[in-house]
Amino acid sequence: MTKEYKWFIRRNFSDLADIVDYYAANGWRLVNFIYDNRDYIAVVERNKVGK
Repeated sequence: MTKEYKWFIRRNFSDLADIVDYYAANGWRLVNFIYDNRDYIAVVERNKVGK
């Protein structure tokens, strides 16, 4: 089964948290969270639907 990934970079943590919450509610799972040089980075994944 293939995985589909998306990643987001935001300066504001609450903006990023809102995005992750939205994706989590739609079947995505948070797989990585990084704080780097004032940027917050989140990676989400889900099982790819179809072919």
